[in-house]
Amino acid sequence: MADKFLTRGIYNKVWNTFYDTSETVMKYADETFTLIGISLQQFIVLSTIKDLDPPVTQSTIARRVNRNPYSITLIIDRMEKDGLVKRVKDLKDRRSSRLVVTAKGEKMYERAYATAKTIPENLLSCMSREELLILDKYLKTLNEKAKELRSNQVE
Repeated sequence: MADKFLTRGIYNKVWNTFYDTSETVMKYADETFTLIGISLQQFIVLSTIKDLDPPVTQSTIARRVNRNPYSITLIIDRMEKDGLVKRVKDLKDRRSSRLVVTAKGEKMYERAYATAKTIPENLLSCMSREELLILDKYLKTLNEKAKELRSNQVE
């Protein structure tokens, strides 16, 4: 019985550390992007539009970044208001629109991409190469387990 209690305790301790770390890292990244006038989520959407072959739709982005379509709509609404992207009606399917990065969006992407390249080094430079390889291995294991658990929930 004591062993089960101790195991549960370590799970909670590691979970709390993992959760706190992920929240802090994401806040740091978002604050870093905010300094140049874009949010982390907007940068992710902008990068995804640029990475995918056209036509790029909101639903394609939602699937690619593993987000709910409604939250992507809100992000894109803001980006369109800010002049970073525009929605263009799809000529083949007028119910759908594709997303295009504007000239302003291109300039912002270049600034944000330069910023994005600094974040991993700033965060991870406190670890040795060996520690980073171990961390990477454990994070991959955790990611695979989370994917497995999510797929079981959907079934």
